[in-house]
Amino acid sequence: MTKAQYQNVAGEQGTVKIAEDVIASIAKIAATEVQGASGMTQKLFGKTPFAKEVEIQFYGNRVSVALSLLVEYGFTVPEVAKNVQEAVRTAVQSMTGMHVESVDIHVQGIVFPQASAGDEAEIAD
Repeated sequence: MTKAQYQNVAGEQGTVKIAEDVIASIAKIAATEVQGASGMTQKLFGKTPFAKEVEIQFYGNRVSVALSLLVEYGFTVPEVAKNVQEAVRTAVQSMTGMHVESVDIHVQGIVFPQASAGDEAEIAD
């Protein structure tokens, strides 16, 4: 089990510690609200299925986010990725006050509309 990472944000009345998982949750929700983004996949950077869908890196008072994403068939992949980047950056900055250094999107597959509930999306290698 890894130790939780926190980012300290100094305020007028003291320090607020924001957990890495809080930022990851904000990013995940923002990403999945974008039209054409079908969901997240846990196959980020070739890791096991138990790896995180969102990875967070702290750099002083800045944060970088990496997301592994599934895109719905029929949408322009670069456009969906750009919209996800903007949504994640805006949500994280507005909710935490932290500067978002980068939002890296890793499109891992396309979800086809004819797939039944039990089928998995095709994942690109």
